[in-house]
Amino acid sequence: MLKEEGFARLPRRRDEERMQGHRPEVAEVADVRQLDLSPRHVHTQFGGLFLFLPYLAQIPLERMLQEVGFPGTKMIPAVQAVLSFWD
Repeated sequence: MLKEEGFARLPRRRDEERMQGHRPEVAEVADVRQLDLSPRHVHTQFGGLFLFLPYLAQIPLERMLQEVGFPGTKMIPAVQAVLSFWD
């Protein structure tokens, strides 16, 4: 639209002219040799929630969402949309 109105493209800014803080941080490379699976104790107030995971896995969530007509798309089916709420 701007081109049709006769406006020229703006010149590209050099790296020095760009605002700082808008570049993604480069993550460190993962090293599987640093993974430590030795037994340990973790103290938490919410550890008991993990006791319910087997029961949560038994819930027929997909069937329930189909029965109530929860919306979904091909890209994001209803089950994945609901599961993303708990992330």
